Amino acid sequence: MKNRDTRFFDFLNWVFKKSKNKPENYQPSIFLLNRWLSMAEFHFAKIVNLTTNKWAKNFSEINYGDFYYTMFPKYGKNINYIKKTKNERSKDNEDYKNIANLLECSVREVEMYKNTLEELRIQSN
Repeated sequence: MKNRDTRFFDFLNWVFKKSKNKPENYQPSIFLLNRWLSMAEFHFAKIVNLTTNKWAKNFSEINYGDFYYTMFPKYGKNINYIKKTKNERSKDNEDYKNIANLLECSVREVEMYKNTLEELRIQSN
């Protein structure tokens, strides 16, 4: 018997029609499958969001593997896992952090306020 990791990628290859053999007695987690399908192609993410993220997760009797096999076209490229990028710490980031602490808000909000003020300044000129 194959281990879980290999069976998942065998299942993914079957969905993308790279392989004609469907893994026997294996149904991966819908969350895991949706994540990998969304990373494959932008259009696949739209299909996943409009279909299974809306209704299939509520129905356990639906065989979403067969649904995906029918819906998705043949896909021959490799899927690269999307990794989180590391933000470079800069002087602006430290300034934003200090302002955020002073105003008791998040750094993200400070950046949003700065961008909004810049847009308003440009529109007023």
